[in-house]
Amino acid sequence: YLYVSTIGNVNWLSGYLCLILPVFFVFFMMSTQRTSILLYGAALTLGIMNMLLCLSESIFVGIWVCAFFALPFVLKESERIRRLGALLLSFGLCSLFIGLFPAFAGKIERAHGLFSIILDWKAALIICILGCLCCFLLPILWKNFSQTTVQRIIVVCEIAMVLSLMMLIFIFLNSYDGNWGNNRGRIWNTSIDLFRDFGFKDKLIGVGPELLGQYYNGLTSHSLIVLTAHNEWLQWLLTTGILGGMLWAASFLWLIISYLRSHCWEHEEIAFFLPLMA
Repeated sequence: YLYVSTIGNVNWLSGYLCLILPVFFVFFMMSTQRTSILLYGAALTLGIMNMLLCLSESIFVGIWVCAFFALPFVLKESERIRRLGALLLSFGLCSLFIGLFPAFAGKIERAHGLFSIILDWKAALIICILGCLCCFLLPILWKNFSQTTVQRIIVVCEIAMVLSLMMLIFIFLNSYDGNWGNNRGRIWNTSIDLFRDFGFKDKLIGVGPELLGQYYNGLTSHSLIVLTAHNEWLQWLLTTGILGGMLWAASFLWLIISYLRSHCWEHEEIAFFLPLMA
């Protein structure tokens, strides 16, 4: 039988973290009771530690996209900026702990690409300094800013996040090979080759989810037989074809339009929107 669990399965763990961390993040930002703040903060710290230990770079793309849509929500209040600083400080300290603690020496040796930067003590120290600034300095300055100034800062920060995401993708591409993302690179390369070899009908409407596994011809990853593309976009393209892929992309476009029209960043419903973007 086939069991589904995050235990011993980095890919499932990464997907789970992309879903649960944005929800906890919003609850952490909106909590008013000290006990709730501490509990959600502890849960997010454990999630950050798992993010760093799983060495799956794709999780940072998902969280970064969530951060792009969550930024107006965070910058709306100075208290949320302070709590964001606490999370940045937590991230930096977790990175320092993993990078300096002898028990994780094997993890550091396997780190490459983005992780080789994040787990370096100098980068972790910079993140800690940013966290301290958000905790102590920015909230004081924020109270003196007008609404127009805040909106301009949000726009500038969003542009900076887009540019940094492009840099993030550039780092990924430079380190991309068959071993990238816990062997996902090899699976993705195979998936792209499969689509190229499909006939016109299969390219148009796909081969269906139940028939896809046979096309991988016994390809294995971590001693497990590969049955899916391990990428939502490639999976939809292979199983539902170009038509299904276009509908899948259209659903995300509809979500973004709904986000903008409803000013989702002003409501607690953003907790359910962010995981969809991850």
